[in-house]
Amino acid sequence: ARSNLHAAGLGKVMVRRGDMYGLPYPDNSFDTVTVDHVLYLADDPPKAIREAARVLRPDGQLLVVDFSLHSVVEPDEPGINDGDLENWFDAAGLRCTKLKHLDGSSLRVLLSIAEPRQRSGTVVATRK
Repeated sequence: ARSNLHAAGLGKVMVRRGDMYGLPYPDNSFDTVTVDHVLYLADDPPKAIREAARVLRPDGQLLVVDFSLHSVVEPDEPGINDGDLENWFDAAGLRCTKLKHLDGSSLRVLLSIAEPRQRSGTVVATRK
């Protein structure tokens, strides 16, 4: 991945390997966090989303790329459910801004972008 980024001239992009449940970075560290094809295998997907949200800056974006379940689930089909993903985002203080499916010959891929609900400079009205 590093070689491909370097070849593409993307010098300000970092690739790091770590524990998705306990990233070794302080809160609000990254503009973009990508979770790529791991949630469908995760023991605790909501915890992984919460951890990604923790290291995301207030103006950042979380990109999730994963296998998506079809409406009729086959017994061994890999993937995550759209509703589950949106619930995980919500529980982590994120809101889904984009959700798209790419149909392949045998599997379907989900692309989703989520942002912190309270972005910098955004005023959220509350009822008393």
